[in-house]
Amino acid sequence: MSDVEQALEAGADKVTINTAAVRDPELIEKIAKTYGSQCVVASVQAKRTQNGWEAYTETGREKTGLQVLDWVRQLQDLGAGELLLTSVDQEGTKSGFDVALVEEVNKIISIPLIASGGYGNPSHLMELLERTRPSGLCFASVLHYRTSNIDEIKRIIQLQEQKESG
Repeated sequence: MSDVEQALEAGADKVTINTAAVRDPELIEKIAKTYGSQCVVASVQAKRTQNGWEAYTETGREKTGLQVLDWVRQLQDLGAGELLLTSVDQEGTKSGFDVALVEEVNKIISIPLIASGGYGNPSHLMELLERTRPSGLCFASVLHYRTSNIDEIKRIIQLQEQKESG
């Protein structure tokens, strides 16, 4: 809680929590009750298994034994205001989002969902937006290495919105 307080006092609007929430799920509830749900972004790092996806911690290195779909429901119930969902399998590959993961999680939660992991080119974003509608997107390397840019990404989103509206 003291880390959260320090971050907020330093000007942060939100805090993102993964490993600490797995170790102490009530931490999400404590933060939400103290500072409001809008302050809490629950981060879930997911790896595909034979039966779905397992949540990981420590930047995708440590198994938790938690099934992602159960865990995201619990995080929402504890008061998380947003969910940052990263496919560890796709992260850094530039081979596309784990669309099935985003789709399944988006079906069962009502809080905003930020999809992360795998964006490499416009077709990846088009595929994601054709099947599901995350509230936000998180990507870095395509911007850092200038293989894509914000204007291009905005155009893709606008084209998809135009398709849907008519």
